[in-house]
Amino acid sequence: MSGAENAVLAMFRWWNAAYAADEFTAEAFARHFVADVIFTVNGNVRGRDCAELAASFRRVKAATRDVRLVLPVVESFAANDRIFVQYRVEAVTDDGPAAEEAMAWAALAPDGRIARMTVMSRDLPATP
Repeated sequence: MSGAENAVLAMFRWWNAAYAADEFTAEAFARHFVADVIFTVNGNVRGRDCAELAASFRRVKAATRDVRLVLPVVESFAANDRIFVQYRVEAVTDDGPAAEEAMAWAALAPDGRIARMTVMSRDLPATP
């Protein structure tokens, strides 16, 4: 698996489309994540299975007008069953534009789906 194409980048492309189409379902997440995935953001577990993950991102969708995982990402590389990604998130909320810088690592299951993903992010000044 090359840094140019990996399971996390494929999931990001899907996530952006799913956000726009309002298609955050457990079945859709299961195409990218194993059934017992552990997804953590800034130390908080957001999901321990695809249903919890879908519910978490439906809450994100409900609280925002727009969110986009910016592609291409800043940096990405893969080694064996691990992937590292540095990326930006741009959003629009009722308070206006918002942006984050994030670093994520993922561990893959033997079938290539994401088994564990840990994200650390920080807010950035929004650009008008």
